[in-house]
Amino acid sequence: MIHLKKYITFLLIFFSVTLCAQQIPFTPVSYRIFNPAIFNPAVVGDKEFTTIDFNTNLSGSGKSQIVSGSTRLRKKEATEWFTNDISKFSSLGVGGYLFHTLKDSLQNFGTAASISYHLPIDREALRFISAGLSVKGLLSKKTVPAEANDSSLKNNIFSPSADIGIYYYSPHLFAGVSVTNIFSDPSQKNFPEALKQVVSRQYLLTAGYKLILSEKREILLEPFFFINFGVSSFDNSSFHYHPAVRIYYKKSYFGSYLNNPDNLSFFMHLHFPQFYINSYFELPRDPNVVWKNEKLTLELSVGLNIGNKNTAHLNNIVW
Repeated sequence: MIHLKKYITFLLIFFSVTLCAQQIPFTPVSYRIFNPAIFNPAVVGDKEFTTIDFNTNLSGSGKSQIVSGSTRLRKKEATEWFTNDISKFSSLGVGGYLFHTLKDSLQNFGTAASISYHLPIDREALRFISAGLSVKGLLSKKTVPAEANDSSLKNNIFSPSADIGIYYYSPHLFAGVSVTNIFSDPSQKNFPEALKQVVSRQYLLTAGYKLILSEKREILLEPFFFINFGVSSFDNSSFHYHPAVRIYYKKSYFGSYLNNPDNLSFFMHLHFPQFYINSYFELPRDPNVVWKNEKLTLELSVGLNIGNKNTAHLNNIVW
């Protein structure tokens, strides 16, 4: 009972501060929860199996889709002549993603390729520090012709850039820092204001900690947070803080993520032996606007886990 009171007090403090500003432009919102490798390349390959994921928003602001994949490369170690070579995981992870977003009249197509290096820092190889790099490109265009006096985007613009990140993960704790769009220059005159937010440099921090509520029943509580600091020009910056919490039961979980202080949001991850289903739902706190479709956000993702048998990270005690 005492421990439960401590957890409740901790969560009240954890959710008590919310500073709102510009978001990372790309949606779906839920990739921040389910697929952090999109914004931190050091996360690529953190699981000892291959994942393939498709994420889309079914309703909400704009339309967007992300297809991503991630794996840890294997290596073979020679053994005695009468036995087969043993396949073990190397320190290299690789991955990538394709995405499409459409909001108002601005349409974006993008792709990224990522590589990471994972360094174990204990004998059991349960605690790692990793570093990663993503090389990416973004093609932006208007879906309707620009008028003669329209100062927004008139021609297609291709924006190459890169992301970097570092990441620590262990059975109970994870923390990561990343910088996205490190080579972008939104100060160019041909960038419309909406696109400047998309290609602006972003500094991101995420961290979380697992608290064991019942080891026998495999029930865990995991508070975590996501911080975004964006700079689109020297006189235009923003800070955004999102607290969240997950409750695990075995390998599945549900929780809440504070994306917008005016809304309530919930998410769920259903885990099956070789695949998973994720859902994210956000609705206004004001009951008068709940049933207006443009105010509701519904996102869905499905994924495959390939070669995930007998790996340490399948135990949900391990991050």
